[in-house]
Amino acid sequence: PTSDSRGVETFFDGVKFDPADPQAYLRALKIKRAQV
Repeated sequence: PTSDSRGVETFFDGVKFDPADPQAYLRALKIKRAQV
């Protein structure tokens, strides 16, 4: 491998994580914080 990144990964909930753009992943998360 040319880098330690595995490229874009899709998690079990369908959210894609791009190691080159972690902020986009954080914005895509459906759960921002728990509501009590």
